[in-house]
Amino acid sequence: MSFDFSLTIKGIQEAQNELVKAMARLEAPGPRRQAILYATTQAHRYLTGITHVDTGAYRASQWMKVEGERGELYVNPATVNPRSGLAPAEYSV
Repeated sequence: MSFDFSLTIKGIQEAQNELVKAMARLEAPGPRRQAILYATTQAHRYLTGITHVDTGAYRASQWMKVEGERGELYVNPATVNPRSGLAPAEYSV
């Protein structure tokens, strides 16, 4: 799956939604991996729910990934706030 990183906020949100769907489709071979996937997706849901919104760029830039037995939430460094021209990764908490 590849993304055009010059997308608008709507495009970033659509890409983030596809990421969530892809995470849900991952095969979880055992209960430990299932727990990691569940915890990561729930933490992502919580994080995006409490993120402040001005333009929506920061919220839409919140991504997640699971590699092995590690789940990670991060701000996608390739996204750009259309109003300020800054990457949300530069001003994120």
